[in-house]
Amino acid sequence: EQIVDRVRCVQETVITPQQQGKLSNFDYLMFLNTLAGRTYSDLSQYPIFPWIITNFNSEEIDLLDANNFRNLSKPMGALLPERAAQAIEKFKHSAEDITSFGGQGFHYGNHYSHPGIVLYYMLRLMPFTEMAIDLQGGRLDYADRLFQNVEETWNLANSLDNKELIPEFY
Repeated sequence: EQIVDRVRCVQETVITPQQQGKLSNFDYLMFLNTLAGRTYSDLSQYPIFPWIITNFNSEEIDLLDANNFRNLSKPMGALLPERAAQAIEKFKHSAEDITSFGGQGFHYGNHYSHPGIVLYYMLRLMPFTEMAIDLQGGRLDYADRLFQNVEETWNLANSLDNKELIPEFY
């Protein structure tokens, strides 16, 4: 009965208001992050927000054009057909490799969120600058590996890694 009451409470206070436009997408996503145990207090559990827009080079974005938006039914590592195929192959290989991976299959060798990603985005703000220097052994990372702009980061996230965004982008 307690679970039913909790579900009803979430439905009434979060889901229904979000569906009715009374709760912002930011607040809804923060609720989901909080429910998942994510917090600003721990870089390894920092809140995750999805990429939504995919067009970063137009002066104006047509909000009615579906091509300007990410397909949220797929993870970052499977948005492109060739990346989805690579993920499937990696899973097969890792599941078969009992010696190295103990038969535990995985699709991606990196994670969509970890302290390095948070520091990548927040590098230019203290105390994150100091944390990034500590992470890199006392110096900043190479300039070409630092956050430069959103379009470049989207292209990398969509082609090489799986990084999602942090709330500060919303």
